[in-house]
Amino acid sequence: MKRKTREAKTILRQVPKVRCIYILVEGLNRVLGKAVGLVTNMRVTHATPAPLYSHSADRWFESDANFKSDRDRSLCKDIARQMVEDYPGKNLQVILGGGREMLMPNTTFDPEYPEKRGKRVDDRQLIETWKRHKEEGKHRYRYVWNKKDFDKVDPRKTDYLLGLFEPAHLYDVTDRGNMKSDFDEPTLAQMTEKAIRILSRNQRGFFLLVEGGLIDKRHHSGRAVRAVSEALDLENAVRTALDLTNREDTLVIVTSDHSQGMNFAGYANVGEDIFGIAEISNVDKMPYTTLMYSSGPGYRISATGRENITGVNTANKDYLQQATVPRSTATHGGEDVGVYAVGPMAHLFTGVYDQHYIAHAMAYAACIGRSKEHCGGGDGSAGVASTLRQWRWWTQVAVALATVLVIF
Repeated sequence: MKRKTREAKTILRQVPKVRCIYILVEGLNRVLGKAVGLVTNMRVTHATPAPLYSHSADRWFESDANFKSDRDRSLCKDIARQMVEDYPGKNLQVILGGGREMLMPNTTFDPEYPEKRGKRVDDRQLIETWKRHKEEGKHRYRYVWNKKDFDKVDPRKTDYLLGLFEPAHLYDVTDRGNMKSDFDEPTLAQMTEKAIRILSRNQRGFFLLVEGGLIDKRHHSGRAVRAVSEALDLENAVRTALDLTNREDTLVIVTSDHSQGMNFAGYANVGEDIFGIAEISNVDKMPYTTLMYSSGPGYRISATGRENITGVNTANKDYLQQATVPRSTATHGGEDVGVYAVGPMAHLFTGVYDQHYIAHAMAYAACIGRSKEHCGGGDGSAGVASTLRQWRWWTQVAVALATVLVIF
């Protein structure tokens, strides 16, 4: 964790990046016997899902190809290997997202894109390793890489599910209609439903992480239509989670790791398209859009002044919102972001907090680690029954998004 001081960068430079940072984790799976899974539209080894099962000195150590030398590889397993070979990664019952290139060697061609290969340089076939581990454990498992096979997965007959639908990140929801039907990808809501139906078979409950990471990615590109469409995809996933669980025994948390630099500008009339024109500037007498970015590729200015967007289709999915500062990518914002919760212990998530508080509140609600004592049980299990009214499920929906876009 970064030290929150002005010297943070100096402190981090003194930590060798090739050393793995192993931390004693008392998790829901080992302590309380809950099923654990993750759903994302990013690579399953990316920054948000990876901490669920791995420890690494660098977020980019997703495969061994990202290490600079053989010595580095000997000091620390890459994130993909930890997901497949080590605890708790190998115990994850549902892993759905993108990033199969991180599990495939660079000598193996991708099943969907014959011109692409895997990224690994150690010749490890981690998808095959995952399958072998499940066979050795006599588990009922499925590996899928397209929606057609995903739809055939029966949650009642599946103990472990690995779905990797792209070599890297998944397609935007605005582009899904252009894909071949056999190679189409499930939405966040569809993956969330499948995950919950598999994990909820565990009588001791489950923990599920759901990430809508493409929201952040599209904000960085300065394309508000795509970003908002991804936020709606996440909203559908949250609705699905709420529909499939009971608020009496399920804690659902929705939050963000940061905001984005998208702003609401001007005084648009009621009923105006959010992607449309706000009004005419009273200075240069030219129109500007309701949504803008503080920085990004949408900065366009000439010797005659600001770009005139009269007649431009600003609701096009690839329209670049105007930006005040030119950058190749838009930057994050610095304002507070929301954290929303319903279910048992939801009162712990009301107010203004430093971000690391959320993890401690989650541990407290789950009665694990240092928080197990307040539940009255040695391992937290007795306390869960008495303190949380015998709640059986715990679902966490955590996302990387600009919270200002979320409406539930």
